[in-house]
Amino acid sequence: MRQSNTWQFVSVVATGTAPNTTNGATPIWEPFLLYHDGELGVFYSDQRDPLLGQKLAHQQSRDLVNWGSVINDVAMSNYTLRPGMTTIAQIGEGKTARIMLSYELGMAPGPVDYAVGYRISDSPFTFGSAPDMQLVATDGTIPAAGPYTVPRPGLRLGHSISRVLYIIVRDIPGHLSYLIIHDYCTSSSRLYDFLNEYD
Repeated sequence: MRQSNTWQFVSVVATGTAPNTTNGATPIWEPFLLYHDGELGVFYSDQRDPLLGQKLAHQQSRDLVNWGSVINDVAMSNYTLRPGMTTIAQIGEGKTARIMLSYELGMAPGPVDYAVGYRISDSPFTFGSAPDMQLVATDGTIPAAGPYTVPRPGLRLGHSISRVLYIIVRDIPGHLSYLIIHDYCTSSSRLYDFLNEYD
């Protein structure tokens, strides 16, 4: 690729059927690409596993031709649950860096469908063994649907900037779009409504 003007086909990572949100159908979708330590990871929502309605998984490659096997990132034991919409961000720098995967949980138990969950790991390729955590803001709000997590360099709220992430969520009842500032060390999150606080 040269200045993003020319593209050519290299390989197929994975294939599925046509889009269909019915459990038992076999599409893959909602891709997220991440280059880390000499490997490209292709993360996606995967409905092809007959034991799960949907899971989050990834495959890795060092040469973009040969792709590793499917590795589960978030696979719930309850067949009906549908984790989706992977986004990944690094927390901190150097030897203390951690990696956070955020996602929505379709058919989630509790008061909020598509509640936002996350996992934290030392590598973007080892989320499968990390514990699940639910994101809850300090006012009790449980954000839902399509989180997008990005690091926020330079933000200081009385603690290390390496602990802070922006998590942007859209289309929640009562909010057009809002921002969660999350300190992953204390699991403290504050809700900022874009309409009220960022106009």
